[in-house]
Amino acid sequence: MGAPITGGIPSSIDYFLSGDRLEHPFRTQASGDLSHLEPYTEQVVLFDGQAISFPEHQYHPPQDSSLTAGEAPFSSYSLIYSSFGDNDSHHDTTSYDELNVPVVDGSIYMCFQNIFKIHPIFDSVIVKVLHGDPKGHFVLQAARINHKTKLVKDRIRKLVVETVCSKPSAANTVTNAKRTEDIHTSTNHTKNGIDICSEAQTLLSRIHFIPRVNSDQLTFLFQRATVVLHPFPFDGSKTASDVLGSGVPLVTFPQRYLRGRLASTLYATMALHEIDPGVKSTTCCVASDIGDYISKALRLGLDGEYRSRVAHAIQLRKHRIHDDQETSFEWARFLTRALGVRITDEDLARQMDYVPHPWQKAEFHSEIILDQQRRWKRAKLEAHILLQ
Repeated sequence: MGAPITGGIPSSIDYFLSGDRLEHPFRTQASGDLSHLEPYTEQVVLFDGQAISFPEHQYHPPQDSSLTAGEAPFSSYSLIYSSFGDNDSHHDTTSYDELNVPVVDGSIYMCFQNIFKIHPIFDSVIVKVLHGDPKGHFVLQAARINHKTKLVKDRIRKLVVETVCSKPSAANTVTNAKRTEDIHTSTNHTKNGIDICSEAQTLLSRIHFIPRVNSDQLTFLFQRATVVLHPFPFDGSKTASDVLGSGVPLVTFPQRYLRGRLASTLYATMALHEIDPGVKSTTCCVASDIGDYISKALRLGLDGEYRSRVAHAIQLRKHRIHDDQETSFEWARFLTRALGVRITDEDLARQMDYVPHPWQKAEFHSEIILDQQRRWKRAKLEAHILLQ
């Protein structure tokens, strides 16, 4: 735990600590002829339950905001130019609050993760979400080093141009060919050799990269978001805990490997459907594929009444995911065995004053694993049918 991937060097590390709910529901099939698919070179220890936990109340030592942000200036795609370090941010007409979040009438879709987690696969999600919500804005975290941010910006801009500018718009579709040429000549801009049509400029103006904030500001930042989107195939655990602790809906798409399955275990613990059957986590927030992920993000972004129901359920159940005693108990079980300490689980629990809550018992965990297996089988079947 801590590093969600194997060390990759046999015999260098004795154990890899993970959780039964954190791994793929059928990962134990990777044995015999399938052993080469095993993602770990270490002996894997699977904790029961949530397996990861963070304190609800955290102490954050004083931080220098300039060091937190690094080189990253506030930057937006607004009107294209202000995003790419051309020192012409005066083109940006959007208003921003003290945390650099845009103040707009539409929804704020936020993905505030380390920029190395923004995979090219996720770029298309950003574009499709903004296509689905013409008034929405997308907020991402800038890297401490400007060059890293620029690489991602350029990549997204290229995708937007390829996606948007290759399609004729209603405004530019006219019968007179000369008139069409005149329209494109007057509305397009060129950036680094790429011709950017007006539709792409409009969409890019709704993508914002803002500097990192101090740890004690994260809750206030997440509460400025309409919905927070967890990236894939690499998500995060601490950020997911902070977002849900802020009471804000989080959309996640569990992947095959641990590094992309960390947020879903928190939703399993909360069991939102027990509060409101209409906001079961797999209905509102835990996606089964990319299309489902985009649909869930847009529903939460556009349907205020539904979003309020989800947020209400999260508020009532977020206490479950913090300070999880079962996680501490699982650590103690592992360490006593690794150190050769002879003690029964009952005596260990007694010494730790650990009395499981209903959501920390074997029956609850078993149902979660069965549900994961059912959903995985259904997704595989649907994918197979679509290929026919």
